[in-house]
Amino acid sequence: MANGTVSEVLLSGDAAGSAIHQVRLEAAPGKGHPNIMSSYKVSEKELIAYNSIQGSAEFVSIDNPYYAVYDWTSGEEKQSFVLFDTTPLEKEIEWARMNAFALFDCLNNQRTALCFAMNSMPVYGFLVIQTGKVTGFRIKGAPTFSADEPHQFFTGICAQGDFVYALYFGRPTSEHQPGTANTFLYKLDWDGRILKKCELEGLYRSCSATPDELFLSKVEENQTLCLYRLDISLL
Repeated sequence: MANGTVSEVLLSGDAAGSAIHQVRLEAAPGKGHPNIMSSYKVSEKELIAYNSIQGSAEFVSIDNPYYAVYDWTSGEEKQSFVLFDTTPLEKEIEWARMNAFALFDCLNNQRTALCFAMNSMPVYGFLVIQTGKVTGFRIKGAPTFSADEPHQFFTGICAQGDFVYALYFGRPTSEHQPGTANTFLYKLDWDGRILKKCELEGLYRSCSATPDELFLSKVEENQTLCLYRLDISLL
C-alpha cells in the first residue's frame, strides 16, 4: 500500500480478506514515509521493495527513487540501492511529481536480480540484489524525458526462465489509447541484450508468463480489456 504496508495472502483464496503476515516497511531517517510501488520476497527473512518517494506539492523535488532490502518480520530497512542521480524540477508539474520515476519490474528465478523498465523514460536496467550493482540501458533513438510533453515508454515487463519480456510503447502519453499506434515486444537476456523485437498491432499494457505461454493484456477499440496467449517457444 502507499503507506509502505506489505501484506502476504494465500493464492488459494482461503481466508479471503485476511493476511498471513503484514509488515510496515520503515524508511531510513530523512527519507520520509515509503511509497512502495513493488515488492518481492527474496527469502524467508527478507524482501526487496521499490520506494518511489516523491517531493512535496509546494516545490516539486523528486528525491532519488531507490530499492531497499527489508527485514520481513520487523520491516526494518537493511540496505538500499539508488538507481538514479536526480535533480529538482524547476517548476511544479503534478504528473511529474507523481509519475516520473514510475517503473515496472520483475525478479529472476534465483531471486538474486531485478530487471526494471521505466514508464516515463526509454530506459531499462538491472539490479543485482546482493551487491547493489545497477546497470542501465537506453533505447537507441528514443526521445528524452520531457516534463512538458510526457511520453509513455515501457508499459509492462515479466520474466520467464533465462529471458525478460518487455512491452514498449514509446509515444506521447496523449496517444496511449486504442487505435493510435502499435506496441513493441522486446525479448531480453539478463545481460541487457535485445534478442528479438516484435511489433504487435494495437495497445498492450501488461504481461505475465508461464514456462509455456506469454500472456498479454490488450485494450480494444471499445475499451474492453482482452487477454492474449502466445506460445512462448515461438518468441
